[in-house]
Order: sequence, then structure tokens, then C-alpha cells
Amino acid sequence: MSASVVSLQPAGSDSTEARSHDVASPATSKRHILHHVLDIALFLLIGVAAWFLWPANLGGNTRFIVVQGHSMEPVLHLGDAVIVKELEHPEVGDVIVFQIPKGEPAAGMLVVHRVHAIRTDGTFETKGDNRAYPDPFKIQRSDILGSPTWTLPHFGRLVGLASSPLVVGISFGLMSMLFLLPAAWKEHRASLESAQDPDESDADR
Repeated sequence: MSASVVSLQPAGSDSTEARSHDVASPATSKRHILHHVLDIALFLLIGVAAWFLWPANLGGNTRFIVVQGHSMEPVLHLGDAVIVKELEHPEVGDVIVFQIPKGEPAAGMLVVHRVHAIRTDGTFETKGDNRAYPDPFKIQRSDILGSPTWTLPHFGRLVGLASSPLVVGISFGLMSMLFLLPAAWKEHRASLESAQDPDESDADR
């Protein structure tokens, strides 16, 4: 009885199945490699962005400033967002972000103006491009936070929105999904394949 069952099996079926598995394996391996490469690339991209854009209040050297007036038009406009990086040696003509010195009206307020002159005592004279006269402040080197490196026109409202806890939580959730989704998809496919295996074995019998 068992011998007759064996004799009904088509000759060469085992080798055919082996060849089909051999053909499918390289394609599966390539997909796995591609997923790993994409995961690594995404991780590196997030790392580079975090290193370059890490805010100063968390130990980085980058600040996000929103332009609040018209004094730097036409270079900067109301509502523009600027990304500020440290500037080691400010020179005449550089656009800088500084804090109004202590003892002055509105002390501590951030201002984005251009270096108009450097006085003999080492302090900086600043002036807005859209202003007729220089600022009255004597800016020390310690008052200068840096210089705008990127300008995002009219992005001020978005910067304010991005700092809200809700948006930060959603952003981290989306990044987590990008990392976890490929692995979850692989597990789902594996479970489907394992569920199909008993049917295939029954069909063979």
C-alpha cells in the first residue's frame, strides 16, 4: 500500500521543489539586504540631522530664531525662521544674532542685525539693513549667539508649532513606526508562510 503511494509520486518532484526553493532564496535575500540598507540609511540620516540641528538648550550649538520685525528687510522678513550656528570671529558685514546687553532697555531680547562696525574697545556696532541709524548698544562678544546659516521663509509659525509637546510626540511616533514597520511586515509574512505550509504538506500527501 505504501509502495503504491510512493510510485504515484511524479519522478523528479523533489529536485523540482529544490530548484524552486533555490531560485526563490536569492530574491528573498536581496529583499532582506535592501531592508537592512534602508534601515541603516534612515538611522544615519536621523543621526546627522540630530547632530547638525540639535538645539543649544539641549547641549547643541544650533538655535531656531523667528524674525519678529522689519528691520532686516529685504534680507529677512517678518515670520521668517532662521537656523543660527555659532560664529567664532564676527566681522563687519556679518549678520549676527545677539542679546541686548544688560542694563539696556529690553535687555536679553534677541536681535538679528548686521555688524556695522567694530569699535576700538572690541565691542560691536550693529544696524538693521532697513534702518537709517545704527543700534545704540555696545555689543560684547559674549552677547553674540551666532549667525544665521539657513533661512526658512515664513516658517516662524511652523517652528512654534513644532515645539509643542503634541507635535514632538507625533514626530517620535512616526519615526518609531518607520523603524518597526519593516520588522512587523517580515513577521507577518513569516506567519502567513508558516500557515500555508500545513496545506502544502497535506496536498503532497
